[in-house]
Amino acid sequence: MIALLVMLWITNHATTTETAGKILVLVDGMHVRETHSAYFEQLKNLGFEVTFRMADDPTLVLSKYGELLYHHIAIFAPSTIEFGGAVNVPEIVDFVDHGGNVLVAGDSRIGQAIGSLAAECGFEFGENSTAMIDHFNKDEALDNGHHTTFFVNSENVAEADIIVEKKNLAPVVYRGTGLIRHENNPLTLSIMHAPRTAYARSLEGEAGMFYVFPEYCCYSRKICGDFLFQAFVNRKSLWRLIGNNAVLVGAVQAKNNARVVFTGSLDMFSDEFINSNYVQEGGKKIVPTGNRDFVKAISEWVFKRKGVLRVKSIRHHRSGELLPPPDYTIMDGVEYEIEVEELKNGVWVPYTVNDMQMEFVRIDPFIRMTMKSKAGKYKANFKVPDVYGVYKFLVDYSRIGWTHLRNVTQVSVRPFKHHQFERFVPSAYPYYISAFTMMLSVCECAEEEQLDDERIGLNEKCFNTVSTRRTKVLKLYDVACHSDVVCSLHCCESGTTGVDEDDDDELALLIVDLALGAHVASTPYAFVEGAFHLGDGEHEQLVPAETVFASAYVAVAGDAEDDFIFDHQPYRRLESHLPVQTVPLAQTSYIVDSLLPVGRVVADAQ
Repeated sequence: MIALLVMLWITNHATTTETAGKILVLVDGMHVRETHSAYFEQLKNLGFEVTFRMADDPTLVLSKYGELLYHHIAIFAPSTIEFGGAVNVPEIVDFVDHGGNVLVAGDSRIGQAIGSLAAECGFEFGENSTAMIDHFNKDEALDNGHHTTFFVNSENVAEADIIVEKKNLAPVVYRGTGLIRHENNPLTLSIMHAPRTAYARSLEGEAGMFYVFPEYCCYSRKICGDFLFQAFVNRKSLWRLIGNNAVLVGAVQAKNNARVVFTGSLDMFSDEFINSNYVQEGGKKIVPTGNRDFVKAISEWVFKRKGVLRVKSIRHHRSGELLPPPDYTIMDGVEYEIEVEELKNGVWVPYTVNDMQMEFVRIDPFIRMTMKSKAGKYKANFKVPDVYGVYKFLVDYSRIGWTHLRNVTQVSVRPFKHHQFERFVPSAYPYYISAFTMMLSVCECAEEEQLDDERIGLNEKCFNTVSTRRTKVLKLYDVACHSDVVCSLHCCESGTTGVDEDDDDELALLIVDLALGAHVASTPYAFVEGAFHLGDGEHEQLVPAETVFASAYVAVAGDAEDDFIFDHQPYRRLESHLPVQTVPLAQTSYIVDSLLPVGRVVADAQ
């Protein structure tokens, strides 16, 4: 159990801490180990494994079998003309290309080796045997009388607290040459520049042994004379190493986030300068210089113990969901979250700022928005554009002193599927209304045509049924729409149940059909004296003919000349006119224009 807990602790510790790595220190004399022991002790306290080698050692090698043997290089050999072994300027540049970091310390006398390396990285050391001089900020204790040792105040340090915190930084003692920064290289950075009262001077007594303020450069011909002015102009490095233009400590951060720092002062790292003091204004208090803090800060930065960012996790999904989809649909709601950490004292901790942005890019950014941060987690909510294609979630965060954070996540955006389109577009409502109105009109026209067809059909059936008034027997056929029982009227030539054949004026047209419901089907009925007699005996009920005819669905009237007139009546229920509940609906009846002659026709249930 204890072993398991130890393994879990080791695993967790390994995931939250970052090893410092190995540093190869190249020197031009092993005496540097003693003269700069305080600085190297700082590196060991930071967790680095320091290895010292002579810069011209013929066995030097930086990589083996494609793997780097060291994480970092510190070159404290300013006078070296050529590196030894397999190490040269291209090899060091390749070391940087593979992620290695380099710290280079120069001096007034610069060898060809580090001069060429500086040129590869966008800097240029001052000419050989050239030193920076400041008559106004000289260090009385360490200066040799030439004013080449001077203080540099924190106001000359770059505004990048992640590299050097300048707020409480004491003046830094500096002695050495200056650097010229190539302005056309956007990867270079000036960490500390010279005071405006400083200038470069040749230690060999040539031209340039005078002080010129930058704002007076255009008048230097009048001040110095033609000969000295021309000699000064010919020394281009001296002309550019004046005041704030002279870089004392410069840096370059490559596109792969590898870092290289150049400085023109090896003495700045020495025990003498680190342990020196200075007198504050007024001469009442002596305090330590800022060299110890400054060299520690730039070493932590160049060897990536701070100012390092990484992406811990990324999540993206539709709003309301938890898992990323295989693709997004246009107009989808999207939630994007990225968690960023920084390396602080060897431990990864959440990195919190309020200016980190996310872009949703196809070819150009369709969406760019500042994400909301909480404990190192940055979130963005947005709607996918109404344009399908291949998009990228892009976080491109670049700040001075921090590693360049760039994270790209590619996703696909597709159009709507056939069942996902909006069924009714609000802007098209007028067209919908007109379409439905036209369809209703067509339906009404079709219904009217159907009714006309039904009337014509009834007319034809009447002609087929009453073909002639001389017909002896008129049989009823099923023409009712919903009839259950068909009742027929029989015409006789004589008797009380017949009609005189010649009596055309008394009877215009016989009743052709009368369909009654199922409840009346078994009940005998008769038509006597203008009324229907339902039942027989004491249960007989009398229903006026007007009631039956008025409740009919279709009525047909005619005259002796067989001219038929169709009259479409409203459908009414016969049972509403009858006193008994057993009488069903009357379906259809064909009647004449006047009531039948009294006592001339008898209707029998069939």
